[in-house]
Amino acid sequence: MMSGTSLDGLDAAISTFEYVPGGEDGTRGTWSGTLDAFHSWPFPPAWRQRLEGLQVASALEWQRTAAEWSRWCGELVRGRWDLQGVVVAGFHGQTVFHQPEAGFTAQLASGAHLHAALGGIPVVCDFRSLDVALGGQGAPLVPLVDALLFGGEQACLNLGGFSNISYAGPDGKRRAWDVGPCNLLLNTLARRLGAEMDRDGAWAAEGRVDLERWERLMALPYHAGTGPRSLGREWLEEQVLPLFPAQDGEGEERNDLATAVHYIASTVRQAAAGRSTWITGGGAHNAFLLDRLAAPPGPALTGPPVPIVPASQAMIDGKEAHAFGFLARRRALGLATSWPEVTGARMASCGGALWGVFDP
Repeated sequence: MMSGTSLDGLDAAISTFEYVPGGEDGTRGTWSGTLDAFHSWPFPPAWRQRLEGLQVASALEWQRTAAEWSRWCGELVRGRWDLQGVVVAGFHGQTVFHQPEAGFTAQLASGAHLHAALGGIPVVCDFRSLDVALGGQGAPLVPLVDALLFGGEQACLNLGGFSNISYAGPDGKRRAWDVGPCNLLLNTLARRLGAEMDRDGAWAAEGRVDLERWERLMALPYHAGTGPRSLGREWLEEQVLPLFPAQDGEGEERNDLATAVHYIASTVRQAAAGRSTWITGGGAHNAFLLDRLAAPPGPALTGPPVPIVPASQAMIDGKEAHAFGFLARRRALGLATSWPEVTGARMASCGGALWGVFDP
């Protein structure tokens, strides 16, 4: 179960994972996974407002919301599917704070209340905190899944609230990082035009890029970094949104969207560096953004074009929920859920709080 920083809704997947032992000791085998069912529930406005308000909420309101929201999530899932046979549930929770440089990350979730709401199914939540405690970014975690389940892809890109990429380096180890903002920025700008999103990037396609502002965005210090790094809503609000003040008129708002799309596309193009790239996440539905990723270099488009590898509809929408199901399965088995080469932690770790008794 997954809800992203863009606060668009709750995604849930039912998946099956299998390990085939390999090597003399059976530890060098291969994993495979199938996404058997997927559904997404948009957040009602009241829930979105409540979750958005958590950054300034009291400790009492945080605890109350964690309990009520986790029960609500569990009731949605249990009301849709017969969960007989499900052995463990992964509950990412809603990221409210992400400040690994300060030593913490916080995803709203109550594993205890979800465990009860799901009728006693074991629940894994709080996937990121151990990695942060070990000096890591706590993100991204999905690159481990990319390597073990989707290793045949040259590069894997997720266009969620933020964009993140992963690929195998020359030494065979996974390289991954948060590239920059994506849907969280685009949806914020679309709301100024009275919609939850810019569907297909239609408004952005009608706009004109502000080259001076695009250059300032590309010059943000984060984009000059190397190695493991991650982003949170706080960075977007402090560094990016001030460059998009409210505009007068729909034409100017469309220009903002056009500038944002070219900024997003340019950061991704530089990160992909010409690799064939398998693209998932809500941003994969944005036709104008995909067009800008694959277009020849030009004004406000740096880096080589991205050769796009199409993903199935199920994987576009359900990959992250599928991935956290896999991470929950690994946590329950006592296997690593994060790698230091990806997050920058001192060591690999088996992160996540397990509620209930797991029977392998």
